[in-house]
Amino acid sequence: MKRIALLIPFLLLLGCGVGVDLGTAMDLAEQDAEVVPRVPTQTAIRAFDKYCYRNAGNPGRTVTTLKNDGYKLLVTSRRDGLFGYAHPTRPFVGVIDDRLQPGCMVMVQQDPQVRRAYDNFVKSRHPGAVDAGRSQGLDRTWIVPGRRDRIFTRKLDGTEEVLLMITR
Repeated sequence: MKRIALLIPFLLLLGCGVGVDLGTAMDLAEQDAEVVPRVPTQTAIRAFDKYCYRNAGNPGRTVTTLKNDGYKLLVTSRRDGLFGYAHPTRPFVGVIDDRLQPGCMVMVQQDPQVRRAYDNFVKSRHPGAVDAGRSQGLDRTWIVPGRRDRIFTRKLDGTEEVLLMITR
């Protein structure tokens, strides 16, 4: 039960109109799981690659992949089209189901190695990616020339979490 308090940062992050699946929250609490776990660097990057990068722009396929891997819907903000999926031992994954700007994010505990590995991931897949710097509360925004529809961001929200994100 003490872990349910960890949902508070997500409620603040998502704002009003947020629904929390109490069954999933209780299941995580019973397993003494962290909603946003500290995971090895490569686990964070593999999760981003599998759920977000490979399924960029296809929220339905992302959700199917998450469910097949045992993730459960935890947080819903229908107004924002944001759906957060949790797993007791894997990174938290958020899916933005928006027709005009679909997106996906992986959230893990802050670690300089994760931040560096994520930047390397973007640069290895898109050598021409341009670091657009800070914008709108994001600590790093990568834009891929010729593919303006693909933006990679990394956000530190003042807590201990790192958000690895891709939007179209």
